[in-house]
Amino acid sequence: MRFEEGANRRLHDEVVSARYTVVNDGFARLPGQQWRGAGVAVPVFSLRSENSFGVGEFADLKPLADWGRQVG
Repeated sequence: MRFEEGANRRLHDEVVSARYTVVNDGFARLPGQQWRGAGVAVPVFSLRSENSFGVGEFADLKPLADWGRQVG
């Protein structure tokens, strides 16, 4: 598994007791061909449709999936 690619980065600093040095450049050099995705977490009890009893049912998952496909 490869987490980072590119040249190694080094910190050239003197060692001093009672001092902490925190280094964070905010960027990780990751391979550019990674899969990216997004998702939605919806509790079933919060799903409500015109055909349900208003308490959220598994049958309401299909309209949610259809809506997700429609909006991309």
